[in-house]
Amino acid sequence: MSLNVNTIVVDDFKKVLGRKISTGEVNFIVSQVESPSLQCDGEEVTKNDAHNSPIAKWYQAKTAQFTASSVLLDFNLLAFQLNGEEKTVATSTDKQKAPAIVEHEYTSADTLTEYTLANDVVNEGTESAPVYRISVAILNKDGSPKKKITIGSAVETGTATYTKASKKLTFAEGEISVGDKLFVAYEYDTENATVVFNEADKSPSAMEMWCEFIGHDVCDPDTVYVGYIVFPQATLSPSTTVNFTREESFEFSFSAEQAWCVTKKQLFRIVMVEDATA
Repeated sequence: MSLNVNTIVVDDFKKVLGRKISTGEVNFIVSQVESPSLQCDGEEVTKNDAHNSPIAKWYQAKTAQFTASSVLLDFNLLAFQLNGEEKTVATSTDKQKAPAIVEHEYTSADTLTEYTLANDVVNEGTESAPVYRISVAILNKDGSPKKKITIGSAVETGTATYTKASKKLTFAEGEISVGDKLFVAYEYDTENATVVFNEADKSPSAMEMWCEFIGHDVCDPDTVYVGYIVFPQATLSPSTTVNFTREESFEFSFSAEQAWCVTKKQLFRIVMVEDATA
């Protein structure tokens, strides 16, 4: 039995799948998609007569671009947008640097000349000449720095020391008082982190894109169709705005490309199938 679809009402846009062209391996799946759109364009070429009146018209350099937003900040998608590769998941054999920011308000129960960090600070020097980049300050009530403290080789007013073996910061007598809020920022190596890099010498690479949506027959709401927009080869745009707010969404787009080593130079195809369970 053949399926001849003419008109539908789009009910829902389900997902966007990015996968490797050669193997079909999943790169990312965006399942919370809003404002999806597909823009098709072409370059107009016109043949004019001797009086500059058009006598023929062609279109070349056809393009197709898909744009949408993800309701969720998707780190898989972002990693492929920026670097063309998967996000980095730290392991015990491939630890990653992570920032740590801590604030501690001193009470009468604290030792005012010290503070012990939860992690080992990354040594950016050598074993014999270690370099520990640690930001230390005493804060005002509004969170701004009231007094900055540097890290040095000897304890004195305005200078603290860091001891790797004990993870301890040591301050001069009278540097910190009860009620002071200490601010410390540093980096440490961890196997419990996910990292997305944006490296200047890397860019997105081509992959196959599938878009899935649901619609129903305009004359029969009980007849449900599943639609797929298939891009045999497309590349994500690295241009994006990452909004770190509650209401905003995370935009993404990709452009179709013609594959040179195939007979049909299709930018995309739309496939409709009937599915009563959709």
